[in-house]
Amino acid sequence: MFESIFNSESSATLTLGSALVALLAAVVMGVGLSFCYTQLNKGKITAKSFGVTLVVLPAVITIIVALVGNNVARAFSIAGIFSIIRFRSMQQGPKELAFVLLSMAIGLGCGMGFVGYAVIFGVVLVAVTMGAELVFRDKHEYKILKIFIPESLDYGNALGGVIQKYASEYSLTEVKTADLGSLYKLTYKVALLSGADEKEMIDELRTKNGNLTISLTNYYEEIGR
Repeated sequence: MFESIFNSESSATLTLGSALVALLAAVVMGVGLSFCYTQLNKGKITAKSFGVTLVVLPAVITIIVALVGNNVARAFSIAGIFSIIRFRSMQQGPKELAFVLLSMAIGLGCGMGFVGYAVIFGVVLVAVTMGAELVFRDKHEYKILKIFIPESLDYGNALGGVIQKYASEYSLTEVKTADLGSLYKLTYKVALLSGADEKEMIDELRTKNGNLTISLTNYYEEIGR
């Protein structure tokens, strides 16, 4: 079970049966990995599309590595795999990157024929990931609030009370001049209270900033831009 299912004597001994076993194992592990990820990210728009990637990626890497075989070219092929993949998951956060690396490790193990190791290590690491996510999950869903204000407005007193009314916590992360210095652009990281009315908060802020531009976006979508 813990030996390669491929004949290590020659790269030309890849059989259809062993290749299908490795591919099936990669697909099953990919489905499990995708299921775990989507369960941890319910309600997020990107979870579904990223979940499909987690299903396909281990199978693709398995095929590439299995076809390369046991020769010197394998090292160059593996390096090529890692270089051609654009880690767009970084735009979502380090958790997505961890899932991508885990799916690649599963595909690499299956592609080299070590299906037993790939399954065991995959199950263990997924369990550890889910456990860590449940233990260290942030209880708040952060958003980025951007407000343009006239240069004469004392934003500390004028806006702080309104934001505090709708947010359990908030912090001013950036102050930037705009429109040749006639405006200030304020960026807040806020954790809205459960059931807080976003429109109502924005309407109150508009009365403070003279109806200038206000935007409210999800935290991870904003930092990924």
